[in-house]
Amino acid sequence: MAVRVTFGISLVRNQRLISIIDLKCLTFVRNMSDMVDKSRLAISKGQLGPVCDMCGVLMTFGESLTIDDQYVCLSCYESMTGITSSTDSNSNPGLRMQ
Repeated sequence: MAVRVTFGISLVRNQRLISIIDLKCLTFVRNMSDMVDKSRLAISKGQLGPVCDMCGVLMTFGESLTIDDQYVCLSCYESMTGITSSTDSNSNPGLRMQ
């Protein structure tokens, strides 16, 4: 479990705010076993993210899905679980979008 400590320091002289120093860099990790194994990470689209444990495709954390302790991409997730997307691609004639 990671704990993030955030606090700010402001310097005031003669009723004027001189500077604000925001110290957000203090992160304490209590248990290193909670961290992601760095061999399972890669850079995709300029962001750090996991590698699919099934097919090896590079993903961002926003694109990844998890099954137990594995990161998987959408196509592997659909093939493993047998589910499909609940949205359809039919246009809505009552919705005026241009």
